[in-house]
Amino acid sequence: MRGPISSAAVAALVALLVAVAAHAETTLVVVKPPDGKVVTHWLESDGNAHEIKAVLPVPLFALGEVIHAWRTVPAELSLCDCAALEDWAGSGRCPPSGRTGKGTSLQLISLADGRFTVPVTGRSLQPGEVISRYRARVHLLGTVGPFLFLHREQWLRSCLAEEDLQESEFLVWDLARGRQAVLYDRREVNALTTSEQVEAFEQLRDVTTAHSFKDLEFTAIHPLWDGDELALAYQFTAPVCSTCGDDTWATGLASTLVPAEGIPKKLQGDTAPPRGLATFRMAHPDDAILGWTQLDGSQAERNAQLARLLSLVR
Repeated sequence: MRGPISSAAVAALVALLVAVAAHAETTLVVVKPPDGKVVTHWLESDGNAHEIKAVLPVPLFALGEVIHAWRTVPAELSLCDCAALEDWAGSGRCPPSGRTGKGTSLQLISLADGRFTVPVTGRSLQPGEVISRYRARVHLLGTVGPFLFLHREQWLRSCLAEEDLQESEFLVWDLARGRQAVLYDRREVNALTTSEQVEAFEQLRDVTTAHSFKDLEFTAIHPLWDGDELALAYQFTAPVCSTCGDDTWATGLASTLVPAEGIPKKLQGDTAPPRGLATFRMAHPDDAILGWTQLDGSQAERNAQLARLLSLVR
């Protein structure tokens, strides 16, 4: 029979368990499944063991020990009465119809103190605008570290037009600083996008009315996490024939994505995925990984945050 375990052996075992727990990682993996509803997987990684503790029905982003949640809030836009437009001519105002368009505002809420930033606000009527229809939504294109890549899409109809007009806006939000970020200076944009712009022109040559690759607009950046490290795809948009628009970006335009050859300097520190992401990707081949962030704090603190989140979504 074996003798009792010595106190030194017990102490060594406890120290080992503490060390393992200290190196355990919690990664919030934001994915877009085939149904299009963006969710967050709470992934625990400990050495070679990886476990999904929960799937939460909202995009979540960690910044140090604090989790920020994505929340869209309705932002209504008062619509115009086109039939009364003539009676209001010269007033510079929109004759009210009593109807509202369905816009949206994006809030990123700190679960630590409830404070939030607003990367995308609702639209307001500009002087001279007479809008009779309106709707809008915000898409998450991806994340890299604290940077969120956002696409606001709007559809509107003016009393002076017969068809709806589609508009888009791309922006990068710096969650750490709570403000919009600029990833490239002008010189870096030219250095990093010229060859991709040429490729985009070749892809759109059969439909575009542009005469040169220089006429294409660099409209968005899409982070890609389907490989061993971060990759980017650049979106270029061009004017096209009247029936050739693809509804990707704006009315009368078509867009294409081209793999980027380089990474801007501001993103180069966040290109290596965490432990467990490759395993996660193999287990979820149909899900598009939009991004990931790692949550700091002790295991007990992280467990408490997960328990709180689960109580909120039930």
